[in-house]
Amino acid sequence: MKFSGKGSILSAALLVLISACSDLNVVNENDADAARAIQTPDDVEALVIGSYRQWWNGVTTANNFSAAFSNMAWQHSGWPANFGVVYYSSMPRPAIINDPADQFYVNVVTMWNQSYRALSAIAAGLKAIDESQEIRDALGDARVARARAYGAYVQGLSHAAIALHYDRGFILDETNVVFDAAGKVIPQELTDYKAIMEAAIGYFDKAIQLSGQTWPEIPNTWMSVAVSRQQLARMAHSEKARNRAANARTPAERAAVDWAAVVADVDAGVTEDWTMNAPRGGNPWTVGFYNQYFGAAWQQLSYQVAGMADQSGTYQKWLAVNPDSRMPDIDGKPFLIITPDKRFPQGTTIDEQRAAPGTLYDIPASLGNHFQQPSRGTYRWSYYWARTMRNWGTNPNVVVIDRTEMDLLKAEALYRQAGNQMTAEAAALVNKSRMAAGLDDLSDGVNDSCVPKLPDGSCGGFFEALKWEKRLETIFSTGMYLAPWYFEGRGWGDLYQNTPVHLPTPCLEMQLRTEACVTFGGIGGQGGAARSIYAFPHEN
Repeated sequence: MKFSGKGSILSAALLVLISACSDLNVVNENDADAARAIQTPDDVEALVIGSYRQWWNGVTTANNFSAAFSNMAWQHSGWPANFGVVYYSSMPRPAIINDPADQFYVNVVTMWNQSYRALSAIAAGLKAIDESQEIRDALGDARVARARAYGAYVQGLSHAAIALHYDRGFILDETNVVFDAAGKVIPQELTDYKAIMEAAIGYFDKAIQLSGQTWPEIPNTWMSVAVSRQQLARMAHSEKARNRAANARTPAERAAVDWAAVVADVDAGVTEDWTMNAPRGGNPWTVGFYNQYFGAAWQQLSYQVAGMADQSGTYQKWLAVNPDSRMPDIDGKPFLIITPDKRFPQGTTIDEQRAAPGTLYDIPASLGNHFQQPSRGTYRWSYYWARTMRNWGTNPNVVVIDRTEMDLLKAEALYRQAGNQMTAEAAALVNKSRMAAGLDDLSDGVNDSCVPKLPDGSCGGFFEALKWEKRLETIFSTGMYLAPWYFEGRGWGDLYQNTPVHLPTPCLEMQLRTEACVTFGGIGGQGGAARSIYAFPHEN
């Protein structure tokens, strides 16, 4: 069926696909009459359908900034220089190089490009639906309602991605999208990350409201697994909760989060993990980040933060050494983390710890790949690596919304609402994972296990214990762009001094607007983290 009267909308939508969203796989660009390919209800709907995959590709491609963020936040440590990993996690911290000629510029801009590809596709598809009664009649009320609810959900995800990653962005949907003569989207006025996140929350609310209508289940081809309208509403609530908190750039902003809203959304959110079916190397949900975290060279444990599990005092000795001289050995002996936390290997020697691996970390049989490229910083080396990714090759289920994350987010909200005081309910939520890992019951308000043991040698209080659980239980979280330690760490005040608290609006975008390109972080630069709350030695 070919539709009349709306050719300009459909042609513009086609050009959006060809210029920005070609990997949606809904248009045959070799077709001599390609414009005709989207002048059917199915093809208009496909514009919206493919948007989630665009967002997902931004999250999981090896070309995003996640590996650098992860290293900058000490979530893991790697010596390979790819993807800006070594450069951006160097000490002292450098500023972001916002220059199209720079080798790592692609990593700076990938999440921007993928998010706006998703938003452009949704805007074009929903605009075509809104402005054509013929298309609405052909799709039927139920499919139109589903497309709008699903589209609003992905609009929430994509705007939230821009807010979390960048200092500024623009809001784009079917109500404000404008195409130029060539059919490309004309960007809107830039606004700051707070306004972008407010918009994202609004789209999630719209998805929740539209999920109250009657429409058929979202097929597994749209998001790798089938999703009911009730599930979509719960997912939107959970995304609201996590993104509202993670958007903070400073401890003051984190404290000012609407924690009552966070509690309400957690309670209305997912009741169990929401997972995607994304096997390694599988199509169409290939996950490009896999190799970044699979090998020992890429994903060694970083002693900088994970060392807080140690009870032997070696962690404090390691921190006292100038970063340029740090090694994975102290006093001629391996720096082994001695801890009651069962997520780490148990024992006091390498052989004992190899024989008793932790549920999260272990010591590999061969350490050859760990200790290489000393010129890139021997402080990156450790005896450990995470088991998380090594198990993924045989388990295609990738958790995107983690119920444990939601429990711990609620625990923080309750703590904040109580005036930064522990509550019985918050302690119970933290204890779920803490006690399962062999640590003590926190309900009495005392950290008897002394995990985490802070850089100054003191035992962390309730909030530090809560943060510890959040870090270890959500490490490499896909739903938090594989770098939750970065996105939450900046609001907690954990980041190393002068670490950029966000990426700059891409320079090419600024040049198109004839505005100056900016950057963040580095010594003396704007948009850099203040000295960490841990007062790490040698910060500058």
